[in-house]
Amino acid sequence: IERAKKNYQQKNINFILGNAQKISLKSNLADVVVSFETIEHLKYPKKFLKETKRILKPRGILLLSTPNREISYEDNPYHLNEYTFPELNTLLSDFPEKVFFGQRPVYKHVVSLYKGIYKNISSIPILAPLKFFLRFRPWENQKIYKLKNLSDSGYMYIIAICKNH
Repeated sequence: IERAKKNYQQKNINFILGNAQKISLKSNLADVVVSFETIEHLKYPKKFLKETKRILKPRGILLLSTPNREISYEDNPYHLNEYTFPELNTLLSDFPEKVFFGQRPVYKHVVSLYKGIYKNISSIPILAPLKFFLRFRPWENQKIYKLKNLSDSGYMYIIAICKNH
């Protein structure tokens, strides 16, 4: 927060530290809420979404991303719950308008191979330091694609653009 205040100070921007599940802002305040890679870390994601909806102005936009559980490498111990596209759609049911995108298309068999290598390296103490290098995955395509249906699960990340009523 201090770095942001120092480097990106503007009259119309405030940087505050808070609780995502109990946001200390007035209702109908924000035009846009951006939440990248947050919801999977929360114990009460519905509270976060309720608070987000509360602080958004009418027709305000929530831009949210999260790992796709169907493709996830499952190597982040801080994730409490990852979601599939249909699960995230249900979780976002209070938002009347939603558009979904997939980011980083991957092949499921590549992810399975990666998980096997990661697990085996983890079980051999002398090789454990190599786990760091497995976080660099050059085969991942960074492109983002609009989803035509929620059964399209071949993406590492889910992006949702939700419009408040």
